[in-house]
Amino acid sequence: MHLFSILIIGIFHSYAHEYACQVLYSPRMIEGMGWTDGKDIEKLWSELWHVVAVNRVTETYTQRQTLMNLYLVIEQSRV
Repeated sequence: MHLFSILIIGIFHSYAHEYACQVLYSPRMIEGMGWTDGKDIEKLWSELWHVVAVNRVTETYTQRQTLMNLYLVIEQSRV
């Protein structure tokens, strides 16, 4: 498997940049990028709401670990 990274600027943010940046990094200009209605993040956070209050009083490392573990559980449940 080949792993790679691509820098992408959010579509609304990309219009604040000069035209050359829009052409290079806009999600609308990158081949293979899908378009979304923006509801995916709402769905994700609706599944994480129960840890928000608890995580407010924990250390940053614990917050990240908690969210990462929940992301993995959610990913497995959707497969």
